[in-house]
Order: sequence, then structure tokens, then C-alpha cells
Amino acid sequence: MAAAGGNMNAEVVRLDTSLDETEMGIVERMISETEMAEECEKVCIQLIAEEAAKEVLAVRNERCEGCKIEHPSQRNHACMMMPPDETVTMYFDTAVKRIPFYFILESARYSLVSPPIPVHITFDVFERFKWLYLENCVDEERKEIIMEKTIEILQKDYHHGS
Repeated sequence: MAAAGGNMNAEVVRLDTSLDETEMGIVERMISETEMAEECEKVCIQLIAEEAAKEVLAVRNERCEGCKIEHPSQRNHACMMMPPDETVTMYFDTAVKRIPFYFILESARYSLVSPPIPVHITFDVFERFKWLYLENCVDEERKEIIMEKTIEILQKDYHHGS
């Protein structure tokens, strides 16, 4: 206990700074790998959102009665009347299962650095997204981020009659 008016942090334990070069190399590599994995995850999220936008529209059009019968009037196409946020909310889960995730991982892996991100880091990132393909394993936080990005992508084209 510090004396009145004394420094409360006086008893803080100092970190051991006597790491040798090998240990420092391991720490630097761990930090570097963590940063690579985080960057890979960001790229994966963007790539998934871009692919999800395409697939959401495909699912929406497949389920639209006007599209099925090729009705000439836009008024008979429910797909034309559905705003992006509603479209994503309604069809995201179905659409995302169509995305070939290995393609997303490989694209992210090669788009970030040269040489590519090591495979073990790619597998770590895959673990973060396995919920996309497993029925009872949902990461609501990542799902929400991807859905928001997907909506943003669709909103850009919404008024152009995508």
C-alpha cells in the first residue's frame, strides 16, 4: 500500500527486457503474423461482402415470380421493389453458403503481400469464418459487419435497377 500522497504505481512489476535475439525474433514474428491475420480478415470481409452482394441478387431474382416468368412489367417483379437492406436481410444466409470460401481465402492470401501469407495464417483466418458454412456456428458480430458491407455495395447500384 502506498503512503498518502505516494505513487500508487510504485509496485508495478517491470517487464523482463532481457530477451535474447531468438526470443525477440519469435515475438516479432508473432506480432507480424497477428497483423497479417488481421489484415487477411479485413480483406476476406470485403471479398465476402462483394461476393455476397452478387449472390444475394441471384437468390432474390431466382425467387421472384416476375423473373421466373420473364414478366415485361417491372411492377410485377418483387425483386425490383425490394430495397438493399431488406434484400440482404432476407437472402444473406442462403447466398453466403454459395460463396466458394477457398477462393476468398486464396484471393486474400495473394492480394495482401508478396510472398503470399503463410498457409497456417490462412487456416487461422478460415477458423474465424467457418460459421459461414456450419449450421449451428454463427459469429453474429462478423455476420453483421459483412451484411452491412453487402448493403453498402448494393445501395450503390440500387437506383440503377440492378
